[in-house]
Amino acid sequence: MDQLGTQHGPGDLTRQHGPATSSPTATGEADDRRPWASSERTMAIIDRLRDFTTAMEHYVEVRGGAHGMHRTDLHALGHIMNAARRDEDLTPGRLAAALSLSSPATSALLARLEEAGHVRRTHNTSDRRRVSVEMTDEARAVGRAVFAPLGGSIAQVVQSLDADEQDTVLRFLDGVVEATSRATDLPAPAGAPAGAATSASKEG
Repeated sequence: MDQLGTQHGPGDLTRQHGPATSSPTATGEADDRRPWASSERTMAIIDRLRDFTTAMEHYVEVRGGAHGMHRTDLHALGHIMNAARRDEDLTPGRLAAALSLSSPATSALLARLEEAGHVRRTHNTSDRRRVSVEMTDEARAVGRAVFAPLGGSIAQVVQSLDADEQDTVLRFLDGVVEATSRATDLPAPAGAPAGAATSASKEG
């Protein structure tokens, strides 16, 4: 599958990346740069996932920018929308954890979204000290405008697969998400600059 939709069959991967036996990794010899890559096809799949991530980030910047929204704004709205869909109470603290932002950065983000009319902060009826973050109808409309074209385009690719292929894709993506979470929680490599692992949480 290309960045936003073009499918690739086994033959396409061979043409793009060469025969599986053409690389030392195909014979079990580890690539010094990527010792985890056991085969050319493994590397090709990981490379395509990176291509998709790049394409998605570019899409968000272009489409979100057309509505005056930053990437972090859209990521926040996505988390708020998912919480509402699951009927979960989303606090500023939980949102900060999901976005890897500090408390001050999250407060600034929510203030910006509130001023734009995209979210509102409400107090829990049973505990007035507890604040929840909710999405407004205006934000839902913006979300549809930004993501509907992407969803429709990807849906065409999904619908071109049969049920077994779709199940395989779902299992693969579930595994990728879980693997990414595990990798995120790994300790920082020895010699890494102090604070490098938490620098992203201080942005915003």
